Amino acid sequence: MTVRTGRRRRPGSPAAAGVFAIGMAGTTLPTPRYALYRHQLGFSELMVTVGFATYALGVIAVLFGFFLIAYLGISLPVVGVGALTMTLGLRNAGLAFAGCVVAVAVAVGGYVLRRPLSAAPP
Repeated sequence: MTVRTGRRRRPGSPAAAGVFAIGMAGTTLPTPRYALYRHQLGFSELMVTVGFATYALGVIAVLFGFFLIAYLGISLPVVGVGALTMTLGLRNAGLAFAGCVVAVAVAVGGYVLRRPLSAAPP
């Protein structure tokens, strides 16, 4: 049972629906081009089908990759802090987590600052 307090609405659900709609529209944009490829480039129906399937597999791979990055970057540290809380206590686990965040930020910053700038093309 959901209890609502106040009249303030959260923008989370409409925002998520909007992002999903934009993503779905973006994944269907190339679909009309397949008929053009078939007629102008002489692709067979099998080639058009393979192209469509390859695009779909690419979209799925990208979505899986983003899920994996989000899982590793968000869920695992939270579970780690929860596990540390059992042994170290909440304050010390929070400090350990903050130390890890600072260490990662320093490592990324060091990598970015040491990376050589690529020369601009002529």
